[in-house]
This record gives sequence, C-alpha cells and structure tokens, in this order.
Amino acid sequence: MIYKACHCFCFTNKHKDSFLSHQIARKRAEEMERRKRILNAKVRTIGVDKETLDAQVAMKEESDAFEKELTRAYLMHRCIYSCLQI
Repeated sequence: MIYKACHCFCFTNKHKDSFLSHQIARKRAEEMERRKRILNAKVRTIGVDKETLDAQVAMKEESDAFEKELTRAYLMHRCIYSCLQI
C-alpha cells in the first residue's frame, strides 16, 4: 500500500514536470515570437496613428455639428407649430 501511494505520487510529479516543461517551452516560443515582432523595425510601430485620430476627431465634430443643427431645426419647428395652434 505504501508503494502504491508512492507510485501515484511519483506519477503525479512526472505528470506535473511534463506539464511544467510544456508550459515553459510554450512561454519560450511566445517570447521568441514577441521578440521577433518587437525587434523588427519594419513591422513595429510605436505610438499612435495621428492621422487616424485626427480623422476620428473631425468626424465627431461633424457629427456633433449636425446633431446641434438638427436639434435647432426641431426646436424652431416646434416653436412655429405651437404658435400656429394658439
């Protein structure tokens, strides 16, 4: 019985060691891939794309201006309509 418990414990350690070695190998491969991407100056981009951000800001300002104009037109229409009903 003691041998069986020891055998199970040893099997668990072997399984655990195998699992850990697999995890370590996977992490090493991920790190190597990450290093390839980071150290490759042709692929790497640092910072933000200012042109895209400027375009997004312009679109947002245009959308806000349109919404403001739409609200103003609605309020004027409502005011005129309410004046005609009296």
